[in-house]
Amino acid sequence: MEKRIGNCPVCGGKMMTHALYCSQCNMEIVHDFPLSPFDYLEEMELQTLFAFLRHRGNLKGMQQELGISYPTAKKRLEMLLQALHLTEEGESAKLTQEDLENLLALPQSYLPSALIRTKMAQAGGSVQVHSLEGSTYLVSLTKDGKIVSPAIGTYDLQVFDLMVDFLIAEGGTAKKGQARGKEDKLGSIHCNEHTLTGVIAAKYHGKKTGDAVLDPVFLLAAVLEWAGIAHNRRGTVELQESYWRMIYGE
Repeated sequence: MEKRIGNCPVCGGKMMTHALYCSQCNMEIVHDFPLSPFDYLEEMELQTLFAFLRHRGNLKGMQQELGISYPTAKKRLEMLLQALHLTEEGESAKLTQEDLENLLALPQSYLPSALIRTKMAQAGGSVQVHSLEGSTYLVSLTKDGKIVSPAIGTYDLQVFDLMVDFLIAEGGTAKKGQARGKEDKLGSIHCNEHTLTGVIAAKYHGKKTGDAVLDPVFLLAAVLEWAGIAHNRRGTVELQESYWRMIYGE
């Protein structure tokens, strides 16, 4: 399948077709036509799609072809479904005005969990965050103070406190790490106690050395940046200066 350039190489915005041309009668229609969702897929999402189809929906076969763990295969499939707009936000998950008011009435503090809860409630309960690769992810707040996204599932807001505590302990900047392949188990070079992926796996999920883990950092770091708490950089996450001043003063 021939793939068009879906995202602008300069600003990352979504590209569109501006004109259609008939090769037989030379008629030209000038208009802004959106590309198909397939044209906006990233290379990893295309690989996932083709592997999934080649194995007729068998996740184990897709996992073996791509050389990834089963949890990673499931996460990639969820990301693909979201990119193709094939997921639906459940009506029961939508917050009412009363839910939002109750969340805004909770005690305020400089803790990342409280800041993100307040900002998301002020935004109506759902926000869109952007990965470094240009993908857009919907993140929603639940009335019991959790976040949920089709890309990573549900997490307590306290996961952000854990991340920021680790960033502070590392002097303000920490490696993201990764857990994308079978070899990236807890304790491996890319997923250990010196990476955010490893810290979340051990301290939030309770995983042990040698366990297969999920890697939610690509999206959680994007939420921290959206909230003005940390910069989401390639390979690292760095606390923003404004947040340093908030917790330590000038």
